[in-house]
Amino acid sequence: MTIMKAFLLASLIAAIAPARASSDAAQLAFQARYYSQATSLFEKQLEQNENNVVAHLYLAKIAVNNEVLDLAEYHILVAGELIEDKPEKALDKNTQAEVFHWLGAIMEMQAEKSSIFSMSGYAKKSLRSYLKSVELLPEKLQYREGLINFYLGAPSLLGGDIEEAIKHAKVTFDQNPNFGYKMLVNSYEKNGDTQLVLATYKLAIEKYPLDAELLLMRGTYWKTERNYDKAVSDYRLAGKLLVSENDQKSAQLMSLYWIGRISGFNGDHLERGIDAYQQVIDFNEDLGDAFIPSKEWTKFRMAKLMILNGQKKEADTIFVNLLNSTEREDLKKEISRELN
Repeated sequence: MTIMKAFLLASLIAAIAPARASSDAAQLAFQARYYSQATSLFEKQLEQNENNVVAHLYLAKIAVNNEVLDLAEYHILVAGELIEDKPEKALDKNTQAEVFHWLGAIMEMQAEKSSIFSMSGYAKKSLRSYLKSVELLPEKLQYREGLINFYLGAPSLLGGDIEEAIKHAKVTFDQNPNFGYKMLVNSYEKNGDTQLVLATYKLAIEKYPLDAELLLMRGTYWKTERNYDKAVSDYRLAGKLLVSENDQKSAQLMSLYWIGRISGFNGDHLERGIDAYQQVIDFNEDLGDAFIPSKEWTKFRMAKLMILNGQKKEADTIFVNLLNSTEREDLKKEISRELN
């Protein structure tokens, strides 16, 4: 957090009435991604009331952000149990649905890294929770998206079901065609229906030609099919759009990143790839929680392209600077290989 953001946050917290200061200040700190302060404030709330569902929910979110999944599991399970055990005291539907959505997501994360003996239990809890979130708030696209992605990602023995995914994708289409197109193509692609995938992309992009995310998705489909010329064409179209939303800007950055990666795959169009990587590196806007490529890995991959392009001296400078600045051990190993 910048000094200015910290100052503004402190000013907002000071302005909150004492009766609601603890709750509001904690959520303000979370929204500002000042997670250390938010954790302290939410923990103080639990000291006063260990059954505070909202505090458990936010502490679970913070633990996910910090990649401490066992702690996230503890807090989100407590939040879910508090809602189910005392329905007469349950919070509003929005909060309940959010708890069950996060319970589904965290159980899914745990299933992905758990042993074969506990995977089934986590998967069942995940599916049950996603279904509850959708039941409570059926109009919330994000919650149905979580359910669809579970159906598409899980093996059939653990609850995966492509037909159910398609059914829910059609519901999202009725609610929001732009979003629904994205859910449908993901489902059709998982089902191996190439003609339906391409036809749906064609319809979607004709209707929403200024959607960078759609172009990124189709470009990634072409990349998976190793049709790199078509992939780059879609990625470049995405990168040229004038967009304002963070998710759309994120899609543009990912499109540029994959132009660089494809240049590395083929070993040609090196300058185009280097330029695309440089645009990712030069992007300094805060996109909130939207996903963006790692700048460190982008610099590393750009340096590798520069070596292929006869710019070894410049590449070595990038490698050395990265080696001295990064805290990632996996990246340090890769850099050391390049320098040796």
